[in-house]
Amino acid sequence: FNGVRRPVQLGRSRSDALHALCRREQVTPFMAMLSAFGIVLARRSGQEEVVIGSPIANRLLPELEPLIGMFVNGLCLRVSVRGAPGFRTLLQRVREETLGGYAHQEVPLDQVVASLGVELPANRSPVFQAMFILQNAPEAEFALEGLAVIPIEVSRGSVTYELALSLTELDEGFTGVLEFNTDLFDARTAEGIHAEFLGVLDAVVANPDLPMGLEARAP
Repeated sequence: FNGVRRPVQLGRSRSDALHALCRREQVTPFMAMLSAFGIVLARRSGQEEVVIGSPIANRLLPELEPLIGMFVNGLCLRVSVRGAPGFRTLLQRVREETLGGYAHQEVPLDQVVASLGVELPANRSPVFQAMFILQNAPEAEFALEGLAVIPIEVSRGSVTYELALSLTELDEGFTGVLEFNTDLFDARTAEGIHAEFLGVLDAVVANPDLPMGLEARAP
């Protein structure tokens, strides 16, 4: 797809508040931010249930750890705001959904798609059109004598999915990019999705019992 990236930064204070919420609710930051992203997509689409894709390393067996190769599989994770649950309740729904996905991560996504037995459009990703990625690998140190080396985000002019939020945690907090298909979304819409994602996080950190129905969508 034609597409661009825009930066996303949660900041240290918001990231710390999110970690505190996760500890209280016994969920991971991945589950919490997947929930928040799902809320935004549900409200924007007007659908009470959305399916979001997420990559997983798929290296459950110790024998796979030292091997070089691409074992990554895609998980299809459902986020449902049916019944306008409080965020605390939604977190537990997403926790169960995510753990279920982890338990079956070795099933190739291609087999999941084939098992549906339906004809799928060739110009769209099957099952899900939005992706959420949280990188948990430490940032690699790279140094050259006499040179200062810093990573620079380069826009490829194309994206793999219609919408993808990719984050990692650095010293300054969770940071990353929002990728979007420019044939479907303009910059203003992407900025609105970004702002609404941060707004949902701020709201639920302040009040985890806040209802998460479609009607609560921000303008």
